[in-house]
Amino acid sequence: MSCFLGVCHPLRYTTGGDVAGEDDNAVENRIEQMRRAGVEWVLCDIPFPFDGAVGRASDAFCNFGALLQRWHRAGFKVLGVTPYPAGFEEGWSIDAGRPGGAKFLRIYEEACRFLAAEYAETVGAWVIGNQLNLERFRRPMTEDEAVELMKRGGSGVKRGSPDALAGINMFGSDRTARRMYLRLYPNDAVEFDYVGTNGFFGTYDPGGPDTWHEQLAVLKEMTGKPVIVLECGYPSRGEPMTDDERASGRTHHEYGKLPFMWREGHSPEEQAAYLERAFWILTGSPDVKGAFWFSWSDRPKCWNCGRPGCPAGTANGLVDLDEKPKPAYHAFGRVARGKFDLRALYPEEFAPARREAGEEDVALARRLLEAERLRGEVACLRRILVSRDARLERMRASLPFRLLRFLMRPLARLASRR
Repeated sequence: MSCFLGVCHPLRYTTGGDVAGEDDNAVENRIEQMRRAGVEWVLCDIPFPFDGAVGRASDAFCNFGALLQRWHRAGFKVLGVTPYPAGFEEGWSIDAGRPGGAKFLRIYEEACRFLAAEYAETVGAWVIGNQLNLERFRRPMTEDEAVELMKRGGSGVKRGSPDALAGINMFGSDRTARRMYLRLYPNDAVEFDYVGTNGFFGTYDPGGPDTWHEQLAVLKEMTGKPVIVLECGYPSRGEPMTDDERASGRTHHEYGKLPFMWREGHSPEEQAAYLERAFWILTGSPDVKGAFWFSWSDRPKCWNCGRPGCPAGTANGLVDLDEKPKPAYHAFGRVARGKFDLRALYPEEFAPARREAGEEDVALARRLLEAERLRGEVACLRRILVSRDARLERMRASLPFRLLRFLMRPLARLASRR
C-alpha cells in the first residue's frame, strides 16, 4: 500500500508536555494496541519551543521531545503540527509583538526552524498551523496574515530539516480555503511538498466518503501536489440536526447534535463502514500520499465547546474512553492490511457471492473505484466551470484547462457506464 495510514492525537499530555495522568503501562498498552491495528503514523500538536527568549528551550519543548522519542523508538512516524497562532493568546512566554506583525512572523519562522532541526530524528513531516481558513484557529490574525504565517513557517521548517515533508491544510474547501490554497501553491517563499486537507463529509458537511473523489480532484487541480488527508472522521454517535435547526443560526454544539449524517446515521457500526469506504477511496487514489483518522480515542469532553455529551468532539475515536476497541478499530486493522470487505463496498456487485473474493473480484472492484474517481474529476471540472471565484475563472480560461476539458469528455462517458 503506497498510501500510509495514521491516527490523530494518540498522545495524552498536559500543556507542560508530560503524559497526562497515565503510567508507563497505560502508554505501553496503547502503543501495542496501535501496532496491532496497523497504525504507521501519528499526528500531534507540537508546543511552542521558547521560554522567555528566542533559542531558550522551554520545559514543554524538552518534555515533549522525550515523549516523541518514546513513540519513535516504538516504530511510529510523526507528523507534527506547528504552534497555532491562537496559542499566542493562551500564553506563549515570549514577547513576540503583535500577532501577524513583522516581529511575530520572524519569531514564528525561527520557532519552526528550531522545532524542525531539534526534532529532525523523530518528526518526518510538518503541517504549518492547522485549518487556518477557520477564524477560530487563526485568531487574532487576518486571512492575509495567516497566509504570510504559513509561508514563513514553511520556510523555517525546510531550513531546519530540509528532508522533512512540509505542507499546509484547510478544513474543507470553502471560498476562504480555496483562496488560501491558491495563494500558497505556489508562493514566493517556500515550495511545499504536499497539500493537506481535513474532511468530515456526512458530519459537518453534506455528503459521505464518496465526496472525497471530488475533493481530491479539486485539490489536484488547484495545487498539483500530492495530498495528505490530515483528518478524516465520523463520530460513532449523535443525532442529526433538522433543517429548521440548521437554519436557526445556533450551532450544533448548542443543540448537542451533528449537522449532517451519512446513510443510517451515527453509530459504531456506521462509523466502521464509513472508515472502510473512505480509506478504500483514499488508499486507492494515485494522488493521496497518506491519510489520518480523527482520532485515536474518544474524549470525555468536546474539545470545542467543553460539553461532556457533545458528540462532535467526544465520539470520534477508534477506541472508547477506556480504550476498548470499537468496530472502527477492527475496520482500521483490516484496511491497514489491505483486506477490504468488497461485499460491503459494492453490495450490488458482490452480495450474491458466498466465497472469498478472488483476484478477479478485486480487479473488478478497482475498476469500479477508477470509474468513481473519474466521475469525481468530472464533477471538479463542472465546479470550476460554474465558479465565480476569480482565480478559478482564470484557470478555466487557460489553454491547459481547455485541453483537459476536451480530453475529459470520453472519460466522462466511460465513468457514466456502470
